[in-house]
Amino acid sequence: TAVVLDTLLAAAGFIYGGQEGISPAVSTPIIIAFLVQAAMLLLPGFPGARKWVEQAFAPRTLAALLVAGGIAPYLIFSIPLGLFSAKNFLGLFALASVAPALFVLAPPKKRGLAWQDVVVIALLAAPVISGLTSFLIDAYRGPLDLPEDIRRLDVLGKLMVISVGSMAFFSLRGIEDVDFRFFPSWKDLKTGARHFLYYLAIGAPLSLAMGLVAWTPRAIDWALAADLAGTALGIFFATALGEELCFRGILQNLLEKTLRKPLLAQAIGAAAFGAVHLTFRTFPNWEFTLAAMIAGWFYGNAFREGRSVGAARATHTLVVLTWSFLFR
Repeated sequence: TAVVLDTLLAAAGFIYGGQEGISPAVSTPIIIAFLVQAAMLLLPGFPGARKWVEQAFAPRTLAALLVAGGIAPYLIFSIPLGLFSAKNFLGLFALASVAPALFVLAPPKKRGLAWQDVVVIALLAAPVISGLTSFLIDAYRGPLDLPEDIRRLDVLGKLMVISVGSMAFFSLRGIEDVDFRFFPSWKDLKTGARHFLYYLAIGAPLSLAMGLVAWTPRAIDWALAADLAGTALGIFFATALGEELCFRGILQNLLEKTLRKPLLAQAIGAAAFGAVHLTFRTFPNWEFTLAAMIAGWFYGNAFREGRSVGAARATHTLVVLTWSFLFR
């Protein structure tokens, strides 16, 4: 899968670079950085590969490898392009080290939510939350002569947080009772689709009645269909993957074991999910926060029924597409 994905990414990268007039000397290090990061992202999403890694390396060695893999993409593009910054490197090194170091040096003593989990979630989520900090945007920047939208490479940092964080939680922390895989099962997709319908029947009317969203459907055409398809892939394999792993697979899952009240754990997970959207585009964005909180409840429902991040990812993706196509 890594070979297929990296081949497609490499082809797309060089084609896009050629269209934008970017020289191979500039595009090649950036593309290689993305290929390494893509392979890192796949690893935790394949339980068999995860298990092999856990058996092949001692915890301390695995922790060191995760940190090295996390910062490698930054070094791969920044050094050849003359963009290396010791300050950014140390910041990224610290960010990549948080989960592996804490789970190895001070492993949680209980199955439920521990202070180590809270610290790791908070520190990893902070630079990813929209509008909270510009650290990743500043650290992952391409050459000055590139257009601004192409210069932004901070998706590499966000994917690093997902890959290193998820491997640390599963392979070092040993989180239990959750199915996490890159490609979900048909059962996960059906469960996610069913809870999406529940959202349409309950969550969407509630959001409309509260004035959180407006009904603004768009006429379908080929351009919109292509945009929705691309958005669906991006949400399902990147945004929803990281967010649902964090808020459902980790937070809600561990809270259930601590509180022994699944619905309360689900409510807290939904509230936390809504809270991180408070800085989205503007601050404080109360409307979007409440809309995300309502949607988060249904994502939590899908996870609780299927015990799978994939089910929650399916619901999440369908809800975001609905917002994009039918609501504002």
